Amino acid sequence: MAPENQATRPAATKWILGLAAAAIACLLCAGALGLGLILAGNSPQLRAWLASPTPTRTTTPRPTRTPVPTDTPT
Repeated sequence: MAPENQATRPAATKWILGLAAAAIACLLCAGALGLGLILAGNSPQLRAWLASPTPTRTTTPRPTRTPVPTDTPT
């Protein structure tokens, strides 16, 4: 190898190792997400939600504000 190639080799090696680590992390996360979706697909709640024509949202009504009494001069 020429000396100029040896100078750039550690940076390229670090870049390739970083890319490989990112790819492995991506595969692990995608596998975990896929497993979670498979396990969630067996739940009756998810099946009922997917089978309904419109997803149901349960919202709690906002509390009404009570007016604060103001001091009026007499």
